Amino acid sequence: MWFFVLFISKPDFIVNTIIGRQNISASQYRWSAFVIKKEIQDGLLCYNTLTCELILVPHSEYNELFNNTELISKWFLVPINFDEYELAKNAKRIRQTIYRADKSRKWNCSINKYWILTTTNCNAKCFYCHEKGIPHKHMNKETAVSVVNYIEHLSKDKQVHIMWYGGEPLINSEAIDIISKGLKEKGIIYTSSMISNGFEFNQEMIEMAASQWHLNEVQITIDGEENTYNRTKAYKDCKGCSPFIKVIENIGMLLSQRINVHVRLNIDSYNQEELFDLSDYLISKFGSSSYFSIYSAPLLEECLGTTYKRNQLRRKEVYDAHCRLSKHLDSSGVLLKTELPKAMRSEMRCIAVSDVRVIFPDGQLAFCHDYSEGVLSGDIFGNEPLEEERLQYTVCLPETELCNKCVKYPQCIRFEKCFKNKCNDELIDEWIWYTEQEMIWEYEKATKKSNHQIHGGYFLETH
Repeated sequence: MWFFVLFISKPDFIVNTIIGRQNISASQYRWSAFVIKKEIQDGLLCYNTLTCELILVPHSEYNELFNNTELISKWFLVPINFDEYELAKNAKRIRQTIYRADKSRKWNCSINKYWILTTTNCNAKCFYCHEKGIPHKHMNKETAVSVVNYIEHLSKDKQVHIMWYGGEPLINSEAIDIISKGLKEKGIIYTSSMISNGFEFNQEMIEMAASQWHLNEVQITIDGEENTYNRTKAYKDCKGCSPFIKVIENIGMLLSQRINVHVRLNIDSYNQEELFDLSDYLISKFGSSSYFSIYSAPLLEECLGTTYKRNQLRRKEVYDAHCRLSKHLDSSGVLLKTELPKAMRSEMRCIAVSDVRVIFPDGQLAFCHDYSEGVLSGDIFGNEPLEEERLQYTVCLPETELCNKCVKYPQCIRFEKCFKNKCNDELIDEWIWYTEQEMIWEYEKATKKSNHQIHGGYFLETH
């Protein structure tokens, strides 16, 4: 008997090679614990977090779902008593070994991304800021020139991307000018993005950003409507203006230069209700622009900016509001779209060992773009950090008993040295929801690209 599924994205080639195709050897099958399912109009979207394959089961296959040989051979279905945790654990460890060997082979051969902190100073005084108390450093002209030389040395004949970061990077726009001009003079092709509060922008700077900085993306945080925003940011020098209105105007000017703007809404108990009105206001002003998007970010213990802890009830209230806001943004068509993982995640994705260099204002190199004790090692003046020291940042927390029941397990990496190593029910639920949205977005991309009508037996992509 023939069965059909629609293949939307291919599995991770290496994982697929490790585990192979499952033989049909049992009489009764169940869904794998590593499968996320999402019902849509055309059928049932299924994503396997172990193989990273996304498929659609058409409605016509529902009656024989658990006899579907394609679902069995591709590990979407497994025998009722099968220990898939052991399968995933072994595949994960082999996959990580391959990642690590590949990274060691190409250790300094593919540097093409740079996080550059032009300053650790900031013009705002957010109460939740995680950078309070860090040393204030400002990149001078000489260091900016040295940054250009360092990039030329590591990335000659490569196209590079720069993330401008801080502090507030625009406080030291002169360093951005010097580095951008220097790269252009040396014939280095580059693009850039920025994390900023957006307050220091003006028309002239935005035109410079588009033409000289090659800026294609800015993340700007907004903490509430006008009064809440102005009170939360508490800018040091407002010059009689309303910071909220100024930032809104700057967003409009950035969009007019075709620079993508991702607005981050920091949601907490003090502002959660007004953020819905704020999002509607932003959508009415900028929602028609293809360069505009919004996403919600809860200020909880998992966030570097958290300044206090909550009991479980308060946590749940904030997370519930965050989820409601995310769904509202999605239904309005402005939620920032993220990518569905096409390969098993690796501990080698950590910025400490990736194809990224983090440069602080004084030319020191760092293992992480978020300043904390012990993250600095080496500098741009000829002292690269040792491989052994960098690899310390890839040490993961031990697995727990809950891991063998978790749908995220094949994709989960929790580093000992990383602030993003928390695990709780809210985070898992949020991850599942976002993965479901990524499945839908991937399906929409595939159907648009394929231009096929969706009928049983039509394949979007053959393997």
